[in-house]
Amino acid sequence: MICIGSNVGDKYANVAETLAVFRTILSGFQASDIYESDDDSGLGQPYANAVCAGFFNDRCESLHSLASTREKAYGRTPESKASGIMPLDIDIVVFNNEIVNSQQFDKPYFRHGLSQLTLHPYKCLHTHK
Repeated sequence: MICIGSNVGDKYANVAETLAVFRTILSGFQASDIYESDDDSGLGQPYANAVCAGFFNDRCESLHSLASTREKAYGRTPESKASGIMPLDIDIVVFNNEIVNSQQFDKPYFRHGLSQLTLHPYKCLHTHK
């Protein structure tokens, strides 16, 4: 499960374009609507967010690399998060039935998108407290 967010520029288009990419590389793809949430750091503008899920036939590191490359293409820098400017943020939250980002897993904006997905084939969702 992947959480996507953007809080600058055409943030809804940034998220929609990224969902379109994941639709082509994840089998059994599904996605939430794109919705708005406050910046929980208090530094930046509200985010456009979405959550998507599907199966990826490679290692988690490959998916992280793809996400990082896309973030940089949209203008993300190492200073982005600290400054509250986030052109694109892609967080891999669940991979291969394991929570790989527990901090994101518990965020209300992730849970909101997750609640819209119709299929939860991930056993970790039933065991995470």
